[in-house]
Amino acid sequence: MFSKLFEPTGPKLIPMEMRHLGEALAIIAETDEDDAEEARLALEARNCSGMFVLVQKHRIMGITGAVLSEGTDDIAWLSWTYLTSDARKQGLGRFMIDQLLGELKQYGVRKIFIATSDYREDGVEIYADAQAFYLTIGAAEEMRVPIFSARYYQFR
Repeated sequence: MFSKLFEPTGPKLIPMEMRHLGEALAIIAETDEDDAEEARLALEARNCSGMFVLVQKHRIMGITGAVLSEGTDDIAWLSWTYLTSDARKQGLGRFMIDQLLGELKQYGVRKIFIATSDYREDGVEIYADAQAFYLTIGAAEEMRVPIFSARYYQFR
């Protein structure tokens, strides 16, 4: 009982478990309900493997993870990375990605790719903040695929 009083209150990135799925999907749905449904199918299929949740003060504030690129063991794709709306612009995204990159480095991952969308809702690019964030943490846009409304980044 008293141990809860002495737990660190700072953020921590922990492996995602199926019991976290509902909260994680709610975070994704804040940005895009269609993505939440896609994420549900993908994460259930792989039993949340390779995924992490960001926890602060016993609350899930974000989700991130990576999937190895097919046919490689040292290149990954960033997967389902979102923060709650009230957790944005506080350094938690950078913390989450830094922690994830540290995890990936331990497993020999040397390169990570990011795909985002330029999907617009009511004329607003809903992933514009995410794209700007990736650039601020050292990713560089490598290509755009307009047919799929996707932008691809990689960390340098």
